[in-house]
Amino acid sequence: MRRISVVFVLIIILTSIVSGFNASSELYAREENDINYNIKLKSRTVVPDDDLNPDVINRLQKIPYSRVHVLLSLDHIPNPFERIQLEENGVKLLAYIPDNGWFASVPKDSLDLVVSLPLIRWLGEILPEDKLGMSVKSREFGDWSYNHESNSVRLIVQLFEDVPVERGGYYRIIESYGAKVLDEIPVINSILIEIPVSNIDSLSVEDLVQWIEEIPGKPELTNKEIRDIIKADIVYDPPYEFKGTGVVIAIFESGVPDASHIEFDRDMKMLAYVNDSEVVDSRISYGDPVFMMESNEYVGETSKNQMLNELNLSNETVVLTQTKYGWVYWYASEHATHVAGTAIGKSGIATNATMVAY
Repeated sequence: MRRISVVFVLIIILTSIVSGFNASSELYAREENDINYNIKLKSRTVVPDDDLNPDVINRLQKIPYSRVHVLLSLDHIPNPFERIQLEENGVKLLAYIPDNGWFASVPKDSLDLVVSLPLIRWLGEILPEDKLGMSVKSREFGDWSYNHESNSVRLIVQLFEDVPVERGGYYRIIESYGAKVLDEIPVINSILIEIPVSNIDSLSVEDLVQWIEEIPGKPELTNKEIRDIIKADIVYDPPYEFKGTGVVIAIFESGVPDASHIEFDRDMKMLAYVNDSEVVDSRISYGDPVFMMESNEYVGETSKNQMLNELNLSNETVVLTQTKYGWVYWYASEHATHVAGTAIGKSGIATNATMVAY
């Protein structure tokens, strides 16, 4: 009787394990189905399929390098151990592309092996049009970049991150398209070139090139058009009305912004450090201690620091000055004020947000 009971218990346990396994498998399948594997490039949305197109293999194998740059769709974002395994099989992941896509460098003679790796769902080619910025694609260049006499244009060419931008063999490849290399931009692994407009399409076919963009125009002295330039007004209107209401932004700079600037005047109150009855109108407050002094003229840095020492206050204290014309901040950082204005100024992006400055 005891033996029958033990067998019965074992059957129940095994049944539970199998049921649990089926349930977890169904859950995993549901989660996997919920994952979006569409690769969202600026030029198009790529929907990966299961097969490696023979035409793609032929085109990739004609590229005159031992390694080629491709699009990969992965099951998930790999952990460090999985990345090492991929690299041991010749796959070097470069830039991530939503969703679960990557620019990658792979050996062109092992494409079938690459696709067979467990983590990789699909391999595809990067098309020339995937590499062109909007104005480059439309050939609508600004006067700051286009030379009418030579019909040439100045462009920023970003190379894939495994391609060094230092002058060498890669320069000669770029120059073979009729381009003149003008400068390096190492921070974004790019070079500045001037090239005949008629040669741009040929350059976009080059495997080493990740992106081609027109050089930016001359910087403006104010931020007044920034919201229009980046089309922020689109989300200002209903049903979105995203204006930064309830959002607090922290800014860490070498100096602090001028909270007395007219761009930041709102109903928010900022308490002074020494006398809590002192308040000023601004959407910027300071994370460091604040001291309010009265003066109708500028107080030099030396005199200001001497005053702070006499009051046993740190030299990092933000000193605001109450004048007969209102309160001002003589010692603000112009760059920090510019950045703050871009973020929350009346002409900036989040016009209802507040800021804490350090």
